[in-house]
Amino acid sequence: MKLLDQFSEDLLLKAASMDPVIGREKEIETVIGILSRKNKNNPALIGEAAKRYGDQCVVLSVDVKRVDGVFRVFAKGGRENTGMEAIEWIKRCVGMGAGEIVVNSIDTDGVKGGFDIELLRAVCDTVNVPVIASGGAGSIRHFVELFRQIPTIDAGLAASIFHFGEVAIPDLKRTLRDNDIIVRL
Repeated sequence: MKLLDQFSEDLLLKAASMDPVIGREKEIETVIGILSRKNKNNPALIGEAAKRYGDQCVVLSVDVKRVDGVFRVFAKGGRENTGMEAIEWIKRCVGMGAGEIVVNSIDTDGVKGGFDIELLRAVCDTVNVPVIASGGAGSIRHFVELFRQIPTIDAGLAASIFHFGEVAIPDLKRTLRDNDIIVRL
């Protein structure tokens, strides 16, 4: 717990006072954000955070790109190849306490051609924690394909198609329901 204890009670109190209703979540978010920026190359942080806050609070976000046919972890917004094999890294992090995984496929992000099914299937087949797909959604059909092809995936994430009005969330939810995919309406 040394890493988490490095930060003074003042920091925790300041974070907790940001919003009295969600103070604890703000505390966790602030501390983990600061720690991850200062300790990018310290995977022990995952285990320490899981012990202190519970693994359900530790979400691993991984940027992945194919390099010579191998899934690799990238850093710095996809600009730096870490050299780490992505599936093994994800498996290791779950073993250390990551309770949820956000997988962002650099290969499909922004292309709007569909989610990276091969990558996401490999992750879902390897870990037993929630997995969220990110990168590639360009239409409602892509979400249907994601949940049909990988029934164990927990969520599909998208941004620009909603921000720019290309897909309306109520339409997406209705289509998912109409395709027998469980969704809250």
